Amino acid sequence: MPRHARKYYNTSFFHVIVQGINKEYIFKEERYIKEYMKLLNKNKEDTSIQILSYCIMNNHAHLLIYTNTINEMSNFMKKVNASYAKYYNYMEQNRVGYVFRDRFLSEPIKDESHLIKCINYIHSNPVNAGMVKQAKDYKYSSYRQYLKNKKLKQISKITGITIDMEMIINNNDIYGFKDIEKDNNIEEIIRKIFNVGIEELKSDTDKLKDTIKILKENYGITYKEIKNKFKLSRYQMDKMKE
Repeated sequence: MPRHARKYYNTSFFHVIVQGINKEYIFKEERYIKEYMKLLNKNKEDTSIQILSYCIMNNHAHLLIYTNTINEMSNFMKKVNASYAKYYNYMEQNRVGYVFRDRFLSEPIKDESHLIKCINYIHSNPVNAGMVKQAKDYKYSSYRQYLKNKKLKQISKITGITIDMEMIINNNDIYGFKDIEKDNNIEEIIRKIFNVGIEELKSDTDKLKDTIKILKENYGITYKEIKNKFKLSRYQMDKMKE
């Protein structure tokens, strides 16, 4: 497959995650999912935003987004989530309060291989959750559009790189992508134990060591997951184990 040096891989492709506050099932019914999808499509009009892959689960959603600028994506997600929060609160018998856990999480896509892994990761969510046996059986993802080649043509038009379904199917490596449930659990555990955030905890070596020990021994969080969550170097991680 031909390679193209494209600067936008570091700035224009993002894996975006949104989740219900307290893991609430904010997409628990088809009407909620359809409303969120409608808002995604409506708010990307008159922007460079393109949604290349998506999967909407019960309490969270994954999106692969192309954008010209980070600010454009930020404004887009803010509008979508604000509109959905109003809709959700109204539909839930005038519920009040936050709907989403955070504004949104995002990770930049680094290169072509990372792009393919991201597509696979997004589509594999309902399979890994035991909701369906195959990605094609899940109604609320873009996988079926990939089978029809619609999304693949869209990606090729943007990147100039030909990606086909065979490449995606044969690439089962989704290592390195966030397990949002476990990732958020780490933060919740930390707040329960010490009532502080991650950055504050990192400034206290003794507390950090204690936390790592508790996460590992009491909650089954691996050293690798802890290292990634706290953004520690290998040397720093080794010192924490002493």
